Amino acid sequence: MQLLRRLLMASPPLPDSPLDAVYCVGCNLKLTLASLCPRCGGTVMFGSSSDAVDLEDDIPDETEALVGTVLDRYHIELLLGTGGMGRVFLARHRDLLRRCALKILRPNLTRRDSDYIGRFVAEGRAAAALVHPNVVTTHAVGNADGFHFLEMEFVAGRSLQHHVANGPPPSVSEATELILEITRGLAAAHRAGIVHRDLKP
Repeated sequence: MQLLRRLLMASPPLPDSPLDAVYCVGCNLKLTLASLCPRCGGTVMFGSSSDAVDLEDDIPDETEALVGTVLDRYHIELLLGTGGMGRVFLARHRDLLRRCALKILRPNLTRRDSDYIGRFVAEGRAAAALVHPNVVTTHAVGNADGFHFLEMEFVAGRSLQHHVANGPPPSVSEATELILEITRGLAAAHRAGIVHRDLKP
């Protein structure tokens, strides 16, 4: 515990590079921090590229129109977040009458590369096998109307990112406890053979 505290206190500051200096080395798509480019699956890198293009201008996404609709057994209520491979929605399971988070893969990715579907299904199966109090539970993998999705436990509340951005700075002991909780979940994933490459607050 003392070593972790010393490491936290000695952490170097982040580089001065702005977040808009993140781009895909494969296709020059401008991105925010993520593990893979949503257009081509390439590696994301800090730096500058004079040829970088904006994601919003490049990839139409059919998942934008899903709020308020029914997909398979799910009534989609609200967009919760967007990532490189898809979007996460708050949904209500129509049969079980429970709220859930529905992660829907971007259809344009599956049209460009059918391997995305296999990776997405493998992610869902691996996540469903993992049971830990610090890891969101995955309940189902599915496909309906051309959309591939994961049904996950919905955890109400604010994200760690929101807490850090809007609350008082955490003390060293609070930050240490948060990091330990996160690493316990990651350790459980690693024991199950899962490597998480897109960890965010």
